[in-house]
Amino acid sequence: MSDFREFIQEYDLKVVSTIVAVAVLYVMKFLANKVALRRIRSLDFTLDRKVLIAKMLNLFFLIAIIIVLLAVWGVNSSQVMLFISSTATILGVAFFADWSILSNITASMILFFSHPMKIGSYIKVLDKDMPLEGTVKDIAFFFIKLRTDTGEDVSIPNNVILQKSISVIYKHAEDNPNADLKL
Repeated sequence: MSDFREFIQEYDLKVVSTIVAVAVLYVMKFLANKVALRRIRSLDFTLDRKVLIAKMLNLFFLIAIIIVLLAVWGVNSSQVMLFISSTATILGVAFFADWSILSNITASMILFFSHPMKIGSYIKVLDKDMPLEGTVKDIAFFFIKLRTDTGEDVSIPNNVILQKSISVIYKHAEDNPNADLKL
């Protein structure tokens, strides 16, 4: 009978710890979503871009809650690390040929949070081999879409935007003297 009481007490402690951990992470997720939403509202992003950011935040917090719950319930950390390292190895081999996909995803996040250009900005890519300028139509997950003065739509990979010098000439399309082009 004593063993049963100890089991119940240990079980109750784990349940309470689980509830507290989920509540804390939920509050953190709520606050992070508020900050991201405030940032998204300050920039003119498409609905697709907003949904993508929300999905990435949800994935991050899902991974965090899984890690915390594994720790609370006492899963052997060496087994978890073996699983994570095996999965990471498989994904690493799978993405090795397409490393540019990962760099574009990373560049997308950097552009979202810290680059001065936004949708509607008129930019100039300062490249001696292939100079390019136009109005930013969209900042997607993998590409920036520009409309040149000649009406041509050009897609530039996000990692290229980070590697090149960019001059933001007009922050808003209405400030552009060539703003008669439809976005």
